[in-house]
Amino acid sequence: MESKLRIVTALESIANSLSTLAEDTKAKNRYKESLFVQIFIFILGIVVGCMLIQLGTDLWKWLIV
Repeated sequence: MESKLRIVTALESIANSLSTLAEDTKAKNRYKESLFVQIFIFILGIVVGCMLIQLGTDLWKWLIV
């Protein structure tokens, strides 16, 4: 009877370890996805900023001439 209890305890421990590993992997994947989205938004912000500066300089030249 005691050996069955040990086996059950060992299987529960393995299941808990696998569950924790799966949760850690999901968290890492979410972090990577979040990082890629943040980098994309940052680059998009730079592009839009450059376009607005160019538009502003063109408008300024048009108003002066």
